[in-house]
Amino acid sequence: MLLRRLAMSLVLILVCCASMQAQNSEKMLKEVAEKFVKAADIQDAGMLEEVLHPESQQFVSMGPRLIKSPADQYIAAIKAKKLGGEPRTITFKNIDFIGDNTALTVLNAKSSKFDFSYQLSMAKSEGKWMIVGILTEAKPLN
Repeated sequence: MLLRRLAMSLVLILVCCASMQAQNSEKMLKEVAEKFVKAADIQDAGMLEEVLHPESQQFVSMGPRLIKSPADQYIAAIKAKKLGGEPRTITFKNIDFIGDNTALTVLNAKSSKFDFSYQLSMAKSEGKWMIVGILTEAKPLN
């Protein structure tokens, strides 16, 4: 009987630890995603470099067009102030863990001019989450 109680206690402890770890990872994913959006909003290329993997790709769907933008080009456009510069409100739609070190984060970022839907493919390397791929749908609000 004592052994059974100990076993059940251990299972409960493990479940609680796993739940806390998942919540912490989800919080870190949200922080990276928010940094990605806010970096464009305030046109901070250095902040983008902190969260984008250097070889990441962004595909932006704008109406019938699909535009490919490698990380270096996107960062350069933000740095040159050709993109961004307008604050957006972020709404998280979904976060899915694919594995221990991979996840998908889906969010919406809305400004007064555009409504952006993002699917961020994220991977953890050396304890740090980074964005490795981005699928964006941008809709003008006119």
